[in-house]
Amino acid sequence: MRRWPPLVWLCIALGSLLVAVGVGGAWHPEGFVPGVLLLLVGFGLSLYLAYGRREDRPHAGGVAWLLPLTALFFLLAGAVATFAGGEYTLAALGAAIIPLTAVALIVATTRSKTVGADDARREAAADAEDDPFPGMGMDDHTPLGDTSQHSDAERVATPERGFRAR
Repeated sequence: MRRWPPLVWLCIALGSLLVAVGVGGAWHPEGFVPGVLLLLVGFGLSLYLAYGRREDRPHAGGVAWLLPLTALFFLLAGAVATFAGGEYTLAALGAAIIPLTAVALIVATTRSKTVGADDARREAAADAEDDPFPGMGMDDHTPLGDTSQHSDAERVATPERGFRAR
């Protein structure tokens, strides 16, 4: 990735801390409001990295479903939490921002490790041994379960002709 995603986590960590200070004990809007703003900035940055318009990277077709399903899970958790009270619904939906940011960064990392067009994606991380950011991209050409990272011994699916069972 050319961008530095730990900045997103800095926004999330500081925002979470400020929100906790803002609602812990007595109500402190001077901590709560900046905390929520930092959380929203971090989440927005992660969405931009995952789904933003980038000409050099294809869309994340194989993992793009992760974020909507995670959001659906937390919406269901918020709906179930309404039986316990409105404050629990807000807590469930507010807590969703951290895992949604994580999932968006997973999608962004996968997208950043993929090159090619949307119909001919190729994983770029396998050839980049000096890449400081680990990740795995999408590859439309390699059969599922196959990889160039296996040794020749692992690729052999049948025994050698000279092998005889006793």
